[in-house]
Amino acid sequence: MTDETEPTPQALLSQLRTLPPGARIELTWDPTTDTDKTTTTGIITDYEPRTAYRQIETDERTLALVPAADHSELTVSEVTTAGTCSLGRLTDLTTLEFPVEEVELTDDGFDIPSYLVGYTGFLLVEDGQGRRELRIPEPGLEETDPRLLAHITRIPETVADEPIMVRPRAGPHRKYEILDTRTGEETADAIEPTGTPPDGDYTDLEPTIHTVQAITDTVDDDAALSADARTTVRRRLHTLQEALLRARRTLLDPPRTDEWSPTAAEGDTEWETYAEILAHLEERLEALHTTSKRETGSLERRQVHLTFDRARTELEELRALLTDAAGAADDPATGGVADE
Repeated sequence: MTDETEPTPQALLSQLRTLPPGARIELTWDPTTDTDKTTTTGIITDYEPRTAYRQIETDERTLALVPAADHSELTVSEVTTAGTCSLGRLTDLTTLEFPVEEVELTDDGFDIPSYLVGYTGFLLVEDGQGRRELRIPEPGLEETDPRLLAHITRIPETVADEPIMVRPRAGPHRKYEILDTRTGEETADAIEPTGTPPDGDYTDLEPTIHTVQAITDTVDDDAALSADARTTVRRRLHTLQEALLRARRTLLDPPRTDEWSPTAAEGDTEWETYAEILAHLEERLEALHTTSKRETGSLERRQVHLTFDRARTELEELRALLTDAAGAADDPATGGVADE
C-alpha cells in the first residue's frame, strides 16, 4: 500500500527523466521480502533519454530503475551477469549532485554538445542573469549556435561567471560550465545580443497561449476523462486562455489588428502528464507576472499584472482538477481527473 507521504509514481517518473548520466542520487525502495525500506546512493551511468529508465552504480552493485508499462510504479532491480532481480518498489528519490559538463565558446560561437545538435522544440535556459524559454524551430540547433547564450546573458561580460542550466522539454536537464576560448572581442560581435531581457519582455506569452491550446486539444481526446470532467476542465482552460489573450492584446506594441489565434502545433506538445505541463506553465506565468509588475506606461499596461493574477488562479484550479485527482483516473499516466 502506498504511503500518502511518498512522492507519487508520476512525480518520481518526471524527476528521473530530468537526471542525466553522472548525477548522484539517493533512492529508497520497499523490498519485496523485508519489511523495512532500503536506502542507498549511487551514480547514474546509463539511461533511456525519453523514458525514466536509469541504471545506477552503487559501491556494492548495479541497479536499474524500470518504469511499469502503465507508469503505475517504478521497480528497483539488481543487474548481474545472470540477469536482473527485482528488489522492490521505488518510494523516494533525492538528487545529491548534478554533473557539470564543460562546453566551449570559440570565435565561431557556442559549441553545442552532440546530443543537442538538431534539437527542436522548447528549451529553458538559466544562468545568474535570469531565465529564458526558447523555441528552437526546424532544422534545430546547429553544431555552433549562439542561441543558448545570446537569449539570456551578455557576451562577453558574464558568460563564464557560473554554470548555465539547460532544460529540454524532453530528456535530461544539463548543466554547463562555459570555457571562453575566444581570441578577441571583435569576434564576439556576431553573437552579441541586444542585451539582457528588459522589463516588458513578453517573448514567452504567445508560446504559453499556444500551449494552453495544445492542452485543450489533449483534453478533448482524453478517453480517461468523463464527459462531465472534460466539460469542467475545458471551462477552466477557456477562462485561462481568455486571460492570456487579453494580456496579449494589452501588451502588443505596436498594436496590431491582424486576426491571430492560438495553434496547438506551435505550443509545447512534448509532455506526458498534466502535472508536468501545468508545472511548466506555472513557471512561465510566474515570470510573466513578475515582468508585468514592473510596467510603467498606460494605466491599462500598469494593471496587466491583474490579468496574469487571474490566469494564475485559473491554473491553480486546473491543478486541483487534473493533478490532485490523478490517482482516481482510469489511466495513471494521464494525470487525469475522475468524475466528481
